[in-house]
Amino acid sequence: MSFGGSVQGMITAMKNNAALKKSRKKFKGLDGATGIYKKGTRKESFTPEQIQAAKDAFQIEVKREKRKTWLTLFLTLIAVPLVLWALVELYLFTFN
Repeated sequence: MSFGGSVQGMITAMKNNAALKKSRKKFKGLDGATGIYKKGTRKESFTPEQIQAAKDAFQIEVKREKRKTWLTLFLTLIAVPLVLWALVELYLFTFN
């Protein structure tokens, strides 16, 4: 029954890792403002005009994408039946 030694070794390793985790620098100040990854970042502030311009540009882009999607759908709905009709005609012409 050499099972006990390996289990005890794993338990000891887990305890050691937990003890090391408490002292790691990257976990200090995880409240968002004092974390080590947040230091030196600057928060940009935008004017209401800039925000409105960005919203307008985004809405124009969304309209353009919608138009492209509808055009693709329309062309697909026209092209697929035409191709199927042509294939049926070719099949009938070939085997009749």
